[in-house]
Amino acid sequence: MTAFQLVDEMRSKKLKIDVITMNFLLQSCISDKEFGFRHALLLWHKMRGKKLIPDAFSFNLLLRCVRDCGLGDLETTESVIKQILTESIARNQKLLNKPELSTEDETQPDSTSTELSIESENPVSVPNLICTAPHLGSLVALGEVKKAEDRLLLLGGIAGFLEEMRICKATPDIKTFTELIEVIPPTTAAEKLLLRFMKQENVQADVDFFNVLIKKRSMRFDYVGAKEVLSMIHAAKLLPDIVTYGVMALGCQTQAEAEELLMVMKNNAIRLNTAILGAMLRQGCAKTNFNYVMYIMDLCEWEQVKPNEQFIKHLLEFEKKCKHWKKRGSQV
Repeated sequence: MTAFQLVDEMRSKKLKIDVITMNFLLQSCISDKEFGFRHALLLWHKMRGKKLIPDAFSFNLLLRCVRDCGLGDLETTESVIKQILTESIARNQKLLNKPELSTEDETQPDSTSTELSIESENPVSVPNLICTAPHLGSLVALGEVKKAEDRLLLLGGIAGFLEEMRICKATPDIKTFTELIEVIPPTTAAEKLLLRFMKQENVQADVDFFNVLIKKRSMRFDYVGAKEVLSMIHAAKLLPDIVTYGVMALGCQTQAEAEELLMVMKNNAIRLNTAILGAMLRQGCAKTNFNYVMYIMDLCEWEQVKPNEQFIKHLLEFEKKCKHWKKRGSQV
């Protein structure tokens, strides 16, 4: 990466490398969707090894890596994590004026396996690779780390991540929690836990945060939960925006739910657009609900909304599905 080459040049010219420099490197990691998370982990420990204290921006960038980037191939990632753990042990022992462990005493990872045999000195259930004494907890197989929520777990989960921020005296802000809401497990329990942490940190939610929360609930078809967030917006004395109604529409699986949302929009003087109708159409097509699809098409005409490319794509897929079912019916 060009950014890393520039930092190497800075080092060769003995220019100061600080947290701001490291934050630019974290931004570079985000651009690598396949290996970025692995690069970020290694960079994080290089930063700590140089006694640079991450700031809130550093933590927010790390969460972007959690959301957008992967670990890459397992074999190399195992080696990177092995390096992080052993360097951390050596660093901590040096601080305690204790002799370092010889490399002969260290357990070497099996390069042909997708399992890590490294265990922390004090095993705990939740891994944490960004704390001062990184460990893998109960995790033994990196092959299990596939989603953003799994990558967050490698950083201690919600509690471990926020605790590390506290240790570094980096105050989480609404940006931190908006990044977190995108990478936590898609469950009401995890969302409520995050909201409790926000309350503890005295961080006030904004409309963007609530929109992400609505989207998460709509994507798992928790329409009741999504409406609950709409109530939270009003309780916080905020105003829903057009995006709010767009993500609400993602959870409308029936015509009745769509009509209810449209009534709320009408009461708030929000005009229908293609994105909202397209979100409803997507659900109608997915459920093969012919009446719902026809209702949405009529809405397009009544509200004089011009269909976009995505809207037409959903209709063509629905038509194809209908022909398939008609063909199967004629063969029975």
